[in-house]
Amino acid sequence: LVMHPTISSMLFAVTNDGVYKTTNSGTTWSQVLAGSYKDIEFKPGDPDYIYVSGTSTFYRSTDTGENWTNITTGVPSGCTRIAIAFSEERPTYVYLFAGPPTGVGSFKGLHLSTNSGGSFLARSTTPNLLGYSSTGNDDSHQTTYDLAMAVSQTASENIIVGGINTWTSSNWGINWTISSWWDTRGNTIGYTHADIHDLAINPLNDYLYCCSDGGVFRSTNFGSTWVDLTSGIANTQWYRIAGTNSNSNLLIGGTQDNGSNKWTGGA
Repeated sequence: LVMHPTISSMLFAVTNDGVYKTTNSGTTWSQVLAGSYKDIEFKPGDPDYIYVSGTSTFYRSTDTGENWTNITTGVPSGCTRIAIAFSEERPTYVYLFAGPPTGVGSFKGLHLSTNSGGSFLARSTTPNLLGYSSTGNDDSHQTTYDLAMAVSQTASENIIVGGINTWTSSNWGINWTISSWWDTRGNTIGYTHADIHDLAINPLNDYLYCCSDGGVFRSTNFGSTWVDLTSGIANTQWYRIAGTNSNSNLLIGGTQDNGSNKWTGGA
C-alpha cells in the first residue's frame, strides 16, 4: 500500500487480485491492473511514474496508474517474487531484487534500470543472498515469505537486501558483503533475526531499520553494525494451546520457532 506523495486521498494497493486505486481516501476502489503483485513504488520527484512487480513481471505507469506497460527487457524470469527499491539521489534508477535461487551460490539477481524502469540489466546473480549460508554458497531461500531491499537516499550505490540474512553492496549491486547473519552461534559478523520482511531508512537521519520475525534492529552505518531495539520484550506467537478437564492448572501450547511451553499454575 502506497500513498501519493502530494495527494493524500490517492492510494494504491497491490494484491493477488490486481492493483487497486482510490482517489477518496479508501472509500471506494477501482482495479487499474489485473494480475497478482507483490510490491509497488512511486518514482522520486515524479509520482506520475509508478512501478509494480509480480512474480516474474514488472509494470510501469507514466500517468498515475491509469495505463500500464509490461516491461520485459532485462526483467528476471522464473521468479516467485521481486522487490522494488529506489534512491532519491538518482530518481531515474530502479532496483529489482529477485528470487528464488537457481542453484548453489546463485539467485535470480539484482537488476538495475537507469531509465526510470524502461529496461534493466543484471548487476549480479551470485552469491546466494537469500539463503542461510554466511558465504552465500547454498541454494536455500524463503522468497515467498521474506524479501526486502533498501537503497541509500543520499548514495545510490549503497544497497542492502534481506531475506534470512542481510547483505550490502557499495557498487550498485555488483559485489556483496554479508552484514548480518541469522545464527548466533560463533557469530562474528553481526546479528539480525532471520525472516526479514522490511528494510527502511529514516529520511531525517539515514538510520536503517530491519524488521524481522524476531524484532526491530537499527543500524546507524548502513548495516555495518546493528542494535536490537526490541531486546527484552517477551512476545511469543502461539499456534495452539490446550488444557485438560482433569487439571485446571495444566496448560500446554506450541509457539512459532520457540518450541512448546507448559504452564502448571501460578503467575
